Amino acid sequence: MSIGHSAYGIVWYMNEMVALKKIVYAFDNCVDAKRTLHEIKILLHLHHENVSFAFM
Repeated sequence: MSIGHSAYGIVWYMNEMVALKKIVYAFDNCVDAKRTLHEIKILLHLHHENVSFAFM
């Protein structure tokens, strides 16, 4: 179930423990690729147990 969206992706609610953010067309152009990489770098710096990544 979609619970929100932003300029760069859609947040999906999976269950009470998991929410996923799908970034659509993340690498279609240079600007979007840089923004996606920037967001990933910020999240990696959080070092929080509830933040993880899966790339498909």
